[in-house]
Amino acid sequence: MKIRIKISKNELERRWKTVREAIAKNGVDCLVMQNTNECLGGYVRYFTDIPAHIYGVSVIFPLDDEMILISHGGQPPLPLGPPELIHGVKEQIVLPYIPTLNFTNTMDAKAVLKTLMEQNVKSVGFIARASMSAVFYEYIKENLSEVNMSDATDLVDEVKAIKSKEEIRLIKKTIEIQIEFDCFIFDSS
Repeated sequence: MKIRIKISKNELERRWKTVREAIAKNGVDCLVMQNTNECLGGYVRYFTDIPAHIYGVSVIFPLDDEMILISHGGQPPLPLGPPELIHGVKEQIVLPYIPTLNFTNTMDAKAVLKTLMEQNVKSVGFIARASMSAVFYEYIKENLSEVNMSDATDLVDEVKAIKSKEEIRLIKKTIEIQIEFDCFIFDSS
């Protein structure tokens, strides 16, 4: 059973606005995040409403521009979905990286590094380093030495902790689905 409920554009924009206010207040030019799990999409899903996948999806979330998404794929990139359902993503960079092919392990990190350098960022906040590939984080950290780097997880978590009406409604819907699923599986009649 696969159930996917989209987050509204208004909710995503509320999240982005609130996070941008928090990072501006803390002197952070952009956030960098990566997730590799579709079921527990984490921060990538929170910011984009796009599920991550096993190859890893990375997001650059600038203070004053739309997001850049780096993911596994070929050329030309397959669309993430209909344009009316993909909000806030300015650019999708796709690269043929696969964790089991060692020579591709820094492709995504190199793309992030190149983008950050082009944007001339002075301060980067990493979100949930525990959800990132060690190679990804280490490569960026080693090659971006002139930039102030910080852990912005708590900063974003403070924003995430305050739920909107839409988020509360979706939490309740998730509970209903889980109860229904559990009753279906464990119904002995």
